[in-house]
Amino acid sequence: MTTERLIWRPNEVPLERWEAMSREQQVQWWKDRKQPPRPKPHMVRAIELYNQGEITQNEFGFSVCKLAIREEVEEFVHQCPPALMSQLKRMLASYGEDESRWPRSFSICCYAPWVTDEEIMQSQKREQEQIWNGVRLLKEFIR
Repeated sequence: MTTERLIWRPNEVPLERWEAMSREQQVQWWKDRKQPPRPKPHMVRAIELYNQGEITQNEFGFSVCKLAIREEVEEFVHQCPPALMSQLKRMLASYGEDESRWPRSFSICCYAPWVTDEEIMQSQKREQEQIWNGVRLLKEFIR
């Protein structure tokens, strides 16, 4: 026997109303909820996270690649401490030119119970492409 996972009740919906809704209505409530997309953090955010001890040097490189956009690279390069820049250069050099041999990202995520396996795979693929686009961009600017 399988039991369905409970769906978290948002604070703005009274408990009695939420419990009176069917599971399908609860799922639809979440799907209909529109939130503005979060702004992309600036590339220098990776430096801040490292300095605060929230990420390691290895995670730093991954974070920079994930956040990399052309408009922010120059400012990032000027603000990046030499030790971190050196680590980033080593990481980029280790990737070589053969993109088929570049490492794959790994992240742990929690998805809502109604998210399909296909949607999860698409999300993971987008994240991987975002990172590799950052690697390509950084290889172009950082030598």
